[in-house]
Amino acid sequence: MNNYIIIGIVISEILALLLIRKVWKSHDPTIMKVIVSIIALIPFFGLFFVAWVYNFPASNPPDKQVHGKGFFFFEHMEAERAARKNKEKLKKQKKYS
Repeated sequence: MNNYIIIGIVISEILALLLIRKVWKSHDPTIMKVIVSIIALIPFFGLFFVAWVYNFPASNPPDKQVHGKGFFFFEHMEAERAARKNKEKLKKQKKYS
């Protein structure tokens, strides 16, 4: 029984090291990287906690940071509506010409 626990802990620590590598490649502050690395080294629970925290999607990803010049939902819907009207208009013109 003890061998299975030791094998599980070793596998957990190997996965923790892989996760720590991912943490240290991130753009987080160094103090946060140190704290998260220490938490990740806790067998099983630390590993799952850090994996859970670091797999959240960014709340405001860099490619969506448009500072007020964005393509918001209603603007998108308005553009879709205008494109649909234009398409129907062209279809009618083609039909009656």
